[in-house]
Amino acid sequence: METLEILSRANLPSRAGLKEFLADKGHVLLRQFLPPDSVESVGQDVQHALAQQGYVVTPDGPPTWTGMDVNKVDDVRLYSELTSLDSLFYSDAFRSVYRLVFEDEGMPWARQVLRYARPRDDGHAAPPHQDSAQNGPNMDWCTFWVPLMPIDENVGGLAVARDSHLSGERPHRPHETARSVETRNRVSLTVEEDPAGYRWATAEFSPGDILVMHPNTVHRAQPNQSDLVRLSTDRRVQPRSTPVAPWNALDRQGLKNVRTMVSEVAAHLGHDSEFADMVLFEVQKRGIELTPDAVADLVTSLPHVAQGIVP
Repeated sequence: METLEILSRANLPSRAGLKEFLADKGHVLLRQFLPPDSVESVGQDVQHALAQQGYVVTPDGPPTWTGMDVNKVDDVRLYSELTSLDSLFYSDAFRSVYRLVFEDEGMPWARQVLRYARPRDDGHAAPPHQDSAQNGPNMDWCTFWVPLMPIDENVGGLAVARDSHLSGERPHRPHETARSVETRNRVSLTVEEDPAGYRWATAEFSPGDILVMHPNTVHRAQPNQSDLVRLSTDRRVQPRSTPVAPWNALDRQGLKNVRTMVSEVAAHLGHDSEFADMVLFEVQKRGIELTPDAVADLVTSLPHVAQGIVP
């Protein structure tokens, strides 16, 4: 395993230089660009909320898993209690990072993403994939991933495939076993090609770090071999000057409503839930109008979706 591209404030290039660096490397780990105390405070809020639901043993100390099924976590309640999670991505510290990355003000997409990965849970670990496979339609955004606790090799973190962004968007397929916790066991996408040939890179992470990734960078979750719940958060952010697609402007309840609508349209047209999952990926990717008629038109125009192929 290789080491991620890492920059600190001491060796940071100019704004234009950082943008070129990210375009060249496809990722960069920005060491301690956020106040560690502020990030740790968000992590404590998350741990406290999870402890109240019985997912971690205690609101203080290491976030030890209780053995509770991850699907029993009430995510609606969880996100409603975590105002600090949203505030983090709108903080002055993060705004300065957006300006470095985009040479523009940043606009976080409305959807918050919190990860609470339990130990040895391969069934919910993100397989090798590109975020561009299910997000769009513009391609000038980046993924910003933030550890909310110290993450060493045993706890695992993220690994990226070096130079994988240079070949553009790759074909994806539904993974055989991996399912998304965030979307309640919706199928996870993975690259079609064998990821064994990639040059994987990772690092140890601390609160205050930010891993920034190009939309076409292939990445995956590392195994959590500890007894702790791995806490992290990530968000897609685009330049403020770019129009925001309808899907990316929706909050969590709006996203749930659209997922229900897509499932109902697919069922009405005689398709099952896995087919609906593939259609939903295309809805996210293409930025279409979020109406039943537009979704129905999409279903009939995409025969490849029936085979679960995302080009």
